Amino acid sequence: MNKAHVTGQGMLEFILALGVISSLLTWAIAEVNQALNSQHGYLNDMRNNLFQPLSNSQWRPVENDAFSDNAAPVTNAFRYLIGADFPVHNLKSVGYEQSPYVLARLTHAWEASSSDELSNRPAKLTATHHLNRIGLSALLDVVSIIPLAKELRSSDLHLGKVDVDVVPESATCRDRECQ
Repeated sequence: MNKAHVTGQGMLEFILALGVISSLLTWAIAEVNQALNSQHGYLNDMRNNLFQPLSNSQWRPVENDAFSDNAAPVTNAFRYLIGADFPVHNLKSVGYEQSPYVLARLTHAWEASSSDELSNRPAKLTATHHLNRIGLSALLDVVSIIPLAKELRSSDLHLGKVDVDVVPESATCRDRECQ
């Protein structure tokens, strides 16, 4: 055989193979693009559903909420020991028919109903609150007589203070419109 004939045959096979591969690659890219566009449309529909406000009637309580079941003994201990009230079993969810995703939220959880409750509830979780109940503030007032310890007066030193003015109204409101 002629060497030029073999080179021409190789070039012809290379051009045919390149044409077949480029045709297959073009077809595959078109298929992937179509699949990505349909998935993108599905995700857009889900995103639209997620960001729409849902009425309270659509949310259903979650039965056998594992977090609430495990947290209940701890919150009951806090309720018994320091009088702190942390309601549990308040998880609600909503799902869509064709979506594998479920939305969930905690409702009526630990929001404060008044300014006093807003500052007293977190204070009950600090050691300072309980130390003040047994006389720490009086002890600090006595110690503040020393010139270098004037800042320890109970009127100047506010340990564990919660400023109620920085909390938004929606966090303290109990009306249905606020929630």
